Order: sequence, then structure tokens, then C-alpha cells
Amino acid sequence: LKKVVEIADNNAIITINGTIQATNNADNSGEITFGTLANKLTIQSGSPAGILDANGKSRIFKVEGGKTLTLKNLTLQNGAVPNPPYGSRGGGGGILVDGSTVRMTNCTIKDCKAGEQSTVGGAIRIEGAGAKVYIAGGEISGNRANRGGGISISGGKLYINTDDSGNPNDSSTQTNITNSLVADNGYGYRGDGGAIYSDSNSELKLHNTKISRCGSKTSRNPSTTQGGGLYINGGTAVLTSVEISQGIFETTGGGGYDSVQGGAIYSENADVTLGKSGTPAYSCYIRHNTIRGNDSSGAFEGGGIYSYKGTLKIYGGKIEFNKVEGHLAKGGGIAQNETNLLLDGTVITDNTASYRGGGVDGLNIRSFTMEGSATVTPSTQTNTSTVKYNDVYLPRPLYRITIEGELTPEGGTAARITPEDYATTPPVLAGDITTGSNYTKFKVTPPNDSEEWKIDSNGCLKKQ
Repeated sequence: LKKVVEIADNNAIITINGTIQATNNADNSGEITFGTLANKLTIQSGSPAGILDANGKSRIFKVEGGKTLTLKNLTLQNGAVPNPPYGSRGGGGGILVDGSTVRMTNCTIKDCKAGEQSTVGGAIRIEGAGAKVYIAGGEISGNRANRGGGISISGGKLYINTDDSGNPNDSSTQTNITNSLVADNGYGYRGDGGAIYSDSNSELKLHNTKISRCGSKTSRNPSTTQGGGLYINGGTAVLTSVEISQGIFETTGGGGYDSVQGGAIYSENADVTLGKSGTPAYSCYIRHNTIRGNDSSGAFEGGGIYSYKGTLKIYGGKIEFNKVEGHLAKGGGIAQNETNLLLDGTVITDNTASYRGGGVDGLNIRSFTMEGSATVTPSTQTNTSTVKYNDVYLPRPLYRITIEGELTPEGGTAARITPEDYATTPPVLAGDITTGSNYTKFKVTPPNDSEEWKIDSNGCLKKQ
């Protein structure tokens, strides 16, 4: 196949019948690259199903120089790239896309690996000006890297189950990203983004995508990681009909992590949108992610989502059954740190944190806005010294939730607020406080067994 691709004409279609496995023969090993004749190629599965097996000897495809590769109904497996020289990056155990375009339809990339030292993208690495990858259906599973166990992208576009403009595809096609892991190797190369690692102002648009059992697994102890599912540093990300669940954070040498942020999603200086209102509406689900840290030191924040600076807008959907445990563990559902947060019709429920902010923790609130049926469901359980049940922790100095329009929360209560202190000013609510008696739709966590507090029509705390 390597030779066939090198001599293929432009727009050639190559069909793979059965398995092609790399060997030690020079003509049957090494990454597959375009020759000089073709700018566009299609490689597709025939019968029996087409499988390209690199046998752990090399990367499978390298696409560069503005070329376009289309892959259909293929399985790519056991690709590998070694650790790069110290101080440089390498990656793309399955495919390296450098300033070029790859289109994949109903393909599987599995068991590919980039080395564990400053490597990125166990299955796919996207880099270079104009780099674009379009994925429809298929599965990315069991891949490994230092960062971006499944996919890593720097400065390009990754569109999953969308059209070429990034709009959601109306078909029922689903892409699964599973069991993809990163590792902190202890040499300054922290393992982040179990499923997808994105930096350098990249553009992500994911639709009908299910991400599960992705995260970090390392022999280093203690270890640090961010973003069990997605790590997004800069750029934009739009997720519609996406589910991220069951994040993995394991150490194999005993002990545990000394810092974990974002069980499902970590974002920094990025504009991130989950869901879409209107017609059609799309919802996202962040569920059953658990961060467990040690009890004496470190930062453990955002069992579901950790957002630092930038914006986080969530329309509809649910953030549920996420948990963060350990030293100063904050934000079972969401931990927001200098972020503009919008919840519009979103339900945050049944999340816990061992220190504060079981539902939402405002580490440093830039803004926090609630609209429509947005609900941080108050738990029937009472906060204890070791577990906080789905409450909203509001610190000083900004210390408030802004309300847009009349709230229509599930069950009638929009949230239970736990303030940093119980001063009667400044207010804890702003915006449309009295519209539809919105201020009556918030409860206040009592500071002790003998006091009850509420919020008055000015949005201020008031002892009853």
C-alpha cells in the first residue's frame, strides 16, 4: 500500500480487501505518504473489511503539503511513533495531518500510541496552517499519548458529524471516543486531554459524539492532569449532542494525584458552548465523572467542568452525578475561575464536592447568568463538613448570580446558595430579581442549626 499511494494518480480510489499488516520488510513498513502525482486520494474498505495494521512499527499516515486524504470504512490500528528529541514535540500515532485535510467516514482508529514524552495525539495529530479533519461516524478507542490520548490539535479545525461549515449534520451518525488515555511522565510533560487536546486557537465543533472512559493513567506519583475528556486552551469549541462520562484518573504505582482539574472538560482562555437552543435544539450531558485526590495538598476542582477565563455557555442538557474529592475539592458539577458562565435551561443535579460548591463553585466569578429553566437542583441532603451536595458557592467580591427574564426552574427552586459569608450586602442576585418573583426561587444554605436565611426583593441575604 505504501508504494501504491506513492505512485497514485490524482483523485485515485484505492480499495483495501482484508488486512494489510506491516512487517520488517522495507517495502512493507513505515508511514504512508503522498507521492508527487496526487493532491487528493481516497482509500476505502472492500470485502473482507479493510484493516491497516502498523504492527507497532510506525505511524500509519502522514498527510502534508496541502493534500487531501479521504478514508472510508477502514480500521487503522497499532500505529506508533517514538518519543521525540528532548524539547520538541511529536505525535499522531495513527495519522499526522500537517497543513492538510483528512476526511474520515465510518472509520475506526484503535490501539495507536505516541510516546509518553512530549507527544501529542495517540490516534490523530492535527497541526499547521489550514489543517482540517472531518470525521463522520466511526470510533477512536484505546489510544495513548502524553497529551491528547485520542486527538491533538494545534491551530486547525476538527469537525465531527458536521457539514463543512461546522453545522450539525441531521443524520443519526454517532462517533465514539473511548478508553483513550494520557500520562504525566514526570519530566515536565503533564498529561492532559484524555480524548482531545486542543491549543493554539484551534476550532472544535463536535456533534453526536460520545466520549467515555477517557482520562489519565500514569505510573508517576504524585501526578497532575487536566481535562479527562477535553482539554481546550484558547480558540473555540461548540459541542452539540455530546456526552462525556466516566472520566479515568488512575495511578499504577500507588498513591494518587496532587492536582486534577476538569473531570470531563478543562477550558482556559477559550470560548466554549455546550448545546444549542432554538429549533432544532441540541443538548449535552456531562455525567458520572469522579476526581479523587489526596487529603493533604493539591488542587482538585471541577468534577464535571473546570473553566478558567474565557466564556462557558451551556444551553439545555444536564450536568449530573459528578464528584470531586480530596484536599480543598471544589465544584462537583462546575468550577468557574474568572469565567463568564451562562446557564440557559441547563439542569445541574446530584453533584458533590468534599470542600465546597457541590453543584457550582465560583472560585473567582467574572459573571454567572441564569436564564429560562436553568436549575441547580437543591439536594434533600444537608451539607456536612466533608460533603457539599449540589449547592452554589458564591465568594466575594462579585458574589452574585445575574438573572435574565423570568426563571422557570424544575421543581420551582433555581438553586441553593452557600455564600462565603452571611453579610446582608452586597446582593447575591442581580438583573431581573423581581420579575416573576425570581428572588423567591433561591434558597440559602443555613450557616448553622439555629439560623434560617432567605433572599429579599433587593437580591440581598436576609436573616429570618
